[in-house]
Amino acid sequence: MEDYPNLAYQPLENATVQSILSSRLKEFKQKQSEHFSKSIYALTTVDDRVHGQLQERLEQAKRNYTEERIILIPYNLGNSHWIGLMIEFKINEEIDRAFFIDPVKNSNFKREKLQKLFSEIFPDTILRLRPVQHQVDQIQSARFISENLINAATSFELTEKEENIDNNYTLASLINQTIPATEAKTTTRPATEAETTTRPATKAETTTRPATEAKTATNQISLIRLVYWISIIFCVLIACLYFYDGQLPEKSSPTCTDGIKNYDETDIDCGGETCSEKCLPEQGCRSSSDCTSNNCDTKSKKCLKPKYKKWEQNAITVAGGNGYGQKLNQLDRPEGIFIDKNKNIFIADRWNHRIVEWKYNAKEGQIIAGGNGQGNRMNQLFHPTDVIVGQQSHSIIIADSGNRRVIRWLNQKQQILIDNTDCYGLATDTYGFLYVSDVLKNEVRRWKIGEYKNEGVVVAGGNGKGDQLNQLNRPGFIFVNEDQSVYVSDQDNHRVMKWRKGAKEGIVVAGGNGEGRNLDQLSVPQEIIVDHFGQIYVADCWNNRVMRCYEGKKVEIVVGGNGQGHLLNQLNCPRGLSFDGEGNLYVVDNSNHRIEKFLTIL
Repeated sequence: MEDYPNLAYQPLENATVQSILSSRLKEFKQKQSEHFSKSIYALTTVDDRVHGQLQERLEQAKRNYTEERIILIPYNLGNSHWIGLMIEFKINEEIDRAFFIDPVKNSNFKREKLQKLFSEIFPDTILRLRPVQHQVDQIQSARFISENLINAATSFELTEKEENIDNNYTLASLINQTIPATEAKTTTRPATEAETTTRPATKAETTTRPATEAKTATNQISLIRLVYWISIIFCVLIACLYFYDGQLPEKSSPTCTDGIKNYDETDIDCGGETCSEKCLPEQGCRSSSDCTSNNCDTKSKKCLKPKYKKWEQNAITVAGGNGYGQKLNQLDRPEGIFIDKNKNIFIADRWNHRIVEWKYNAKEGQIIAGGNGQGNRMNQLFHPTDVIVGQQSHSIIIADSGNRRVIRWLNQKQQILIDNTDCYGLATDTYGFLYVSDVLKNEVRRWKIGEYKNEGVVVAGGNGKGDQLNQLNRPGFIFVNEDQSVYVSDQDNHRVMKWRKGAKEGIVVAGGNGEGRNLDQLSVPQEIIVDHFGQIYVADCWNNRVMRCYEGKKVEIVVGGNGQGHLLNQLNCPRGLSFDGEGNLYVVDNSNHRIEKFLTIL
């Protein structure tokens, strides 16, 4: 276990709480960490008065580590008191459980605002209230929040039976607005000295009554659930008899099971358990987590349209821009890029046969792979087209296209991961898979990271060169979203295809109307990015622009589109795309041998 680095200045009170929490974590590590199966990390405190700070911490928790872990976040409610957040992660970014802790007796804290902020980063997770060991007043909450967080974390590994009882308790509290009898009993008044010293309680006395009360509460909740589900089943049967004249259909399949988005899906089809797809704007929804825009209107029960971002139209050159060449302040037809959390830029400098890193605000780059001339030796590259950087391991995975291999560099040591592939684009997902596009086999394959001896699995294309929905024509860059749908820039078909997990064919989500300059057309599309709203960004190379569309709906030019050129509002065959943590857009201006940064307009 270790603490996250303190990344921002905190007021004195916040810093004190952080210090106490860090100290308690160190004590736990020294005494009993070997008995605990998960790592525990404490993030820097969150001040409710600082806009966006909670989302920043949640992004840290989500991105910075990959192992099973518990994240603790002290939360200053400003003029009120302190609460705490505790999040248990599975591997990578998947949440197992999330709780908030409120140590103040009779607190009037409302969870709705906290849940709304939390859902911006984790839309499918509900924050639950977790009972605390020490209940205090508002003034003492700063002191005891660290103690309560540590105590809760170290007892977090409940058995499945214990966790069910805890969930029943929470449900009962929400339904009845009461607390269990055991808690009421212990908080009514302090025990007198005589009562505490007369004789020790027997084991039977200390366990029988709480167990009986817990069993009674559980039985009550089970009865409520039984009545609820019987009523639901009854209503469904009545509805079926009404709509089908007393005869139930032999088979019923929701719209989404055909693998094609028809834009008539309901929340049951695209936002519920039947289908992993989320609902598009104007489609039905039950909660914001059903919608691609993460915004469900409670009155109309329809997904609202996302708020579209805009960017400054004059860019800032952040790498290259000094003509083509081999100097450290130059690039030569760059392709893919990767931007880390510190805004450092990693560039596949294709015609210089190297990967260069430009530190944030640096005037020149540094070579971190290749740079030893064109060749096929282990320390050489030949026309690299894409690059991925491991945030934790700092390893670099490169599409070494000219050498027909995917190679990894780690501390100047090289390992060929995949050989004999005409690779172009690379992508990874949160489940530990690596995706590679093959421009000559017209397919995208997937490998489990670390298991490269097999041939991988075809997840898009693989049916020869062509323009049918089950075919591709020189696939380039790829993007994989959270449900493992694969987006492919189908270059010579001038379209972007989306292949859902397990689908036999894809759907056209951008372009597909022949090569051209109209808003519904593309010309040799390159890098693609899909944001959490489902909006698709495409580097439209030969149209010298970056497009944004919404699965065939609204289409617009984001930047560029002012003709081919080298002015700050012009592009010359854009290829790579990326965003930083602030939403600024980075474009690889390939034939101008530079990386352009377009600032977001707040």
